[in-house]
Amino acid sequence: MNIRSMTATFGTLQNATMQMHEGMNLRTLPNEAGKSTWVAFVTAMLYGVPTNERARKDGIPMKTRYQPWNGAPMEGVMELTWQDRPLRISRSSSQRGPMAEFQATWQDTGEAVSGMTGDNCGQMLLGVPRAVFERSALIRQNSMAVDQSPELEQQLDALVTSGEAAASYTRVNRTLKDWQNQRQYHKSGELPELLARREQLQAQLDEASASREATDAEHAQLEALLAQRQQLQEQIRQAAGAAGMEQPLAEAKAEAERAERAASALREQVLPPLNEIDMMLQNLGAIEKDAQALASAPRAEDGVTGGVKLAVFQGLSREEAAEKAEADAAAYRKLRGKATREKLSPLVSILAFVLAILSILILRVTVSYVISALLVVAGALYLILHKLGAKDSAQVQADAILAAYGVDDGEGIYDAAQAYIESQRNRQTADAGYTASKAELSLRVSAIRKAVSPLGRSDSIRGCRDTLQAARMRRIKLDRAENEARQAKAVYEKMLSSSSDEVPSEALDGLDAELAALEQRIDQLRSSVSMEQGRVAGLGAPVQIETELAQVNEQISRVQQELMAIEMAQDALSEAASELQSRIFPQLTQPASRYISRMTGGRYDQVIVDRELNISAHPAQGAADRRILQLSDGTADQLYLALRLAICDAVLPKQAPIVLDDALLSFDDERLGEAMKLLRQIAAERQVLLFSCTGREVRWSKNHPGA
Repeated sequence: MNIRSMTATFGTLQNATMQMHEGMNLRTLPNEAGKSTWVAFVTAMLYGVPTNERARKDGIPMKTRYQPWNGAPMEGVMELTWQDRPLRISRSSSQRGPMAEFQATWQDTGEAVSGMTGDNCGQMLLGVPRAVFERSALIRQNSMAVDQSPELEQQLDALVTSGEAAASYTRVNRTLKDWQNQRQYHKSGELPELLARREQLQAQLDEASASREATDAEHAQLEALLAQRQQLQEQIRQAAGAAGMEQPLAEAKAEAERAERAASALREQVLPPLNEIDMMLQNLGAIEKDAQALASAPRAEDGVTGGVKLAVFQGLSREEAAEKAEADAAAYRKLRGKATREKLSPLVSILAFVLAILSILILRVTVSYVISALLVVAGALYLILHKLGAKDSAQVQADAILAAYGVDDGEGIYDAAQAYIESQRNRQTADAGYTASKAELSLRVSAIRKAVSPLGRSDSIRGCRDTLQAARMRRIKLDRAENEARQAKAVYEKMLSSSSDEVPSEALDGLDAELAALEQRIDQLRSSVSMEQGRVAGLGAPVQIETELAQVNEQISRVQQELMAIEMAQDALSEAASELQSRIFPQLTQPASRYISRMTGGRYDQVIVDRELNISAHPAQGAADRRILQLSDGTADQLYLALRLAICDAVLPKQAPIVLDDALLSFDDERLGEAMKLLRQIAAERQVLLFSCTGREVRWSKNHPGA
């Protein structure tokens, strides 16, 4: 491919045209004449203008940097020879983006080039993607260094594989590393989380098993105590029967047992005391009220904070507003002083009139009349000129400054700025308060949901309220049933006590004491069983825990197998990459070594390159290799130029041109001459576009016409 001409409206270039020819093209242009802009234009025409670039600390996007200075849309035309046919490509701007519209036409037939689009133009013409072109044939003085990219790595790998660019080592290795980090990265990732969950489930299962064993033991003990109580009550009944109290005692006993059974049925679910349930309902109501207040509270952006809105401060920070107010107040004071001086101007005219009258009265000669006339004319002219200039007086400008701030004097400017700064500070304070209130409300909601979850549904505020209200009703029923059981028991015990006078007191006293002690032990044991049952319910059913534990173990096994597979793939990839490197880089280092030896007059005879394209040079005298940072700027640029030319030889087709922008700027005269000889030799096979801001290359070419 050979570029024949370019026409550009691009950056500083305004419909500018440049003609070119095959072989070496040398263009010497001074700074800011568009030299680097032409180089960027070549890239833009071949590969387009990226629309997703963002501003960085070290540069601005191409779409911004090369926006035409005359305000016209970015556009251009390139005429070239490709496949031995004249071709014309053009790009223009539209709503889709700068230079987003593309056309490619055969100039000999006027037909569109089949399959060529704005996205694949550079790939079709040069045979490589943009990233490879920028790291090989696009050689600029401010970016001589070559860094690795997946696209360039694919092109280099293709040299020793199938000849086609497949997935790059860097990209595949990064993917494997991402997969590995997803599964385990230090103490984070899927595997550590699964191991922690397994440990938690195992501890939960052990605790649930121990609690169930304790509950079973307490149940057995309770059953034994209930049987013992039944025997003791039978003994008391028999003793009371002797006094004619058998039937009433039996009825009282039956009632007491019925009430106890009713209470026991309601005790199956562990419920907190009624006052705790009521307290949770009160907290829930307060949360709902606060949530409604927070939702309806005006935000700072709604203007409720009373922010000062002045056009002069629009979009300014507090510091910028203070600086602007200080500058405007200073301007006001200066204009005010000037206005004061302007007010004295009419006095000059009045003084001229007075002098004219005095000259007539005192001198009384012809000359005095002439002088008086001149003074009168001067005063009149001064008044007329002063009147004409009044519209643009300093007072008008000073009043305009006060009007912009809506104040009456210069101090009001500072007051307006202070009010604006205070309103901005209040706005920030209000936003911070809203965020803190929202976070505090979220913590309260989480706490109430956690407290309600053992009782039932707690997935929402409404669910929590329904659960608490249902629990309150059950608690009321339980308290009522327990009260009835206590009353029935009290009636029974009272009847038993009243019948003791008619039976042997020693026997009944012993039985009553034994029954009271037994009842106390039964109550204690029931309370312990209820607490243990509540704890077991909170831990979850052992069957469910065991099921989840089995699932977690399966997941751990799967992830561990995946990690082993990823490690094996990484090892295999590393071995393959090492083998490829041993086969690829001789194809770079051999030509690069020839080039650096030629440019340095044999001082360096070998270039060493690794997979990341870090380079060093080997001196011909056999000394230790020198890294790029140990070389002078000129030698470093020569080393990078040698590497880029070697990459061009390896991955670019012969028809692809080489574009250089001040690439030889740091070369001394001798090495510049050797580089020019090398570029002329390369230009015999491919087009070379050399842009320079100095005349050294031109002078060398004139002095060496046959070189």
